[in-house]
Amino acid sequence: MALQRSALSCGTRSGAAYQTIGHWTNGKMDHEWLFWDNQDFMKQIGLAQ
Repeated sequence: MALQRSALSCGTRSGAAYQTIGHWTNGKMDHEWLFWDNQDFMKQIGLAQ
């Protein structure tokens, strides 16, 4: 069974750096990939050390 944790809302701002990679065909985006650092974000909201 997986451990589930939650964070209480406290009104504190958090932020995460991320990258977006897009693939365009004929002037329209047909694929988009987003990458971010989950560990850093979880530390900011108090769910990781």
